[in-house]
Amino acid sequence: LHRVDRRQRQMCIRDSYSILLAQQLDELNTLSIGSTGTAIDFSEDTDDLTPSRTVGVGAGWEHRLTETSTALFDVGARQFDADDLVNTQSHTLDLLLSLSHRRTSRHTFGASIGVTAVRTETDGTETDEDLSLVGGASLDYLFKNGTVGVDFSQSVEPSAEGELQSFSRLTSALSYDVNNHERLNLFAALSRRTPLGGIGDTYDFYTVGANYGIDVADSVEMTFGYSFQGNNDSAAGAATGHQVLLSLGKSFDLIP
Repeated sequence: LHRVDRRQRQMCIRDSYSILLAQQLDELNTLSIGSTGTAIDFSEDTDDLTPSRTVGVGAGWEHRLTETSTALFDVGARQFDADDLVNTQSHTLDLLLSLSHRRTSRHTFGASIGVTAVRTETDGTETDEDLSLVGGASLDYLFKNGTVGVDFSQSVEPSAEGELQSFSRLTSALSYDVNNHERLNLFAALSRRTPLGGIGDTYDFYTVGANYGIDVADSVEMTFGYSFQGNNDSAAGAATGHQVLLSLGKSFDLIP
């Protein structure tokens, strides 16, 4: 439920899917392919919020450098369509190199760097191109029944305004294993949203939330979640939101 200004409320419906297939080639190398998709809709028409669809495919190669270090190279492509008056359509090419190192049995460091190239068309004729630096860094600590960590990321994602924009996030998270079949996750994040190319207004906001995962069957997990998004900007157009999440995931072996 999003409050667009002091007088207007909107229900945002976000549907998404994620599929990942991985094949271990040998003790050092693993290949993967996958697909993701997101649909964003709203309960009422408004000039401030725009429904959109995003579909992507990708592939990855993971290579174990040492007993404690791993490298991962990902390549992907996405198509973004906005239901606006100018028929905005964007295509992206995503390249990302990630490194992970387990310093001790409890400490893990990670870093990634890459680029996202975006080509945007409006009304099928006007085009605009952008190249953005993406990546991040993470630090995780493993304790007896869970993990606590902090993560910084830079990415290009669709926004509620019907545009691909640059997002910078600083996130802290706590994951706690209640028992062998249930998990509790708590998180808080500070984010900045910037138009591609750096032309336009930036928007700062924060998010806090929790989700609870349950193994409902063998290799099947159901997750319930809630998050709140707010900001310190009292101007009209600055939105706050409440999000309720329900997800279902299953893992299985195609080739035993």
